[in-house]
Amino acid sequence: MSTEVAPIVTAAWQGFVRHDVPGKAGRLSVRVGGAEHGAPVLLCHSILTSSAIWHRTAMTLAASGWRVICPDTRGHGRSDAPAGPYTIDDLVADDIAVLDALKIPRAIFVGHSIAGTEVFKLGAAYPDRVIKLVTLDGLDNAGGGWDKLPQPPPAPDLTPEDLQSVQHLAAALARSDGYRKPLPAICNLVRTGPSGKVIGPVTPPEINSKVLAGLQLAQYDQIKAPTLGMFSKVSANTRIPYCWDLSPAKQEEFRRNITRLAKWTDGAIERFR
Repeated sequence: MSTEVAPIVTAAWQGFVRHDVPGKAGRLSVRVGGAEHGAPVLLCHSILTSSAIWHRTAMTLAASGWRVICPDTRGHGRSDAPAGPYTIDDLVADDIAVLDALKIPRAIFVGHSIAGTEVFKLGAAYPDRVIKLVTLDGLDNAGGGWDKLPQPPPAPDLTPEDLQSVQHLAAALARSDGYRKPLPAICNLVRTGPSGKVIGPVTPPEINSKVLAGLQLAQYDQIKAPTLGMFSKVSANTRIPYCWDLSPAKQEEFRRNITRLAKWTDGAIERFR
């Protein structure tokens, strides 16, 4: 049996069509595929990525008879990047605009990472448009003091050599993160020049702060739809390979802050329950 994994495709997907949908503050680019009359599932991607992260999931769901909708969130992928705002209310309004444009009354919503907050808001604010909710590592980042939580220090800065090509960048990220991202996934995140050198991110860096500034506390008591949450467990012993490249002082800062983050994660999972 082959153990090869199909590559992530960041361009056109077979059997999917891109639609331009008028959102609340600009054009939204949306991939749609699968069975026209299948149960609709809308996949919300994580921050600073795009619908491309859902390629394998979307193709599997489409082949199984689902109608699959994958928007590029405002400011990401091929969607417009308005000046703002980027509040959860705005992102949710964009999702509803996508359903309206496709004449879909209700859908299953899946949110990855910070898009978990997005689907929680959909469940609370638009119960009549939600069939079910699924969140993948999508904790309530607006609750429990997350905004004031000191984060572990980041990996050392990339060197000019690391930016010579996507392949060089992939190797550098593999060394710091401990696993190798597929090249197409990295291509989806960065812009390259004529020589192949990495010159910057696809999504403007300020989008990150705009989305984080617009987070809202999850209203779990207002969600009536069945909701499934799948979360990674962070412990005080969690270490990322780049930690060993940090100075002793920064390693100690990492230890302190990962301990606080682990405690916050435990509380966030408990609040979800």
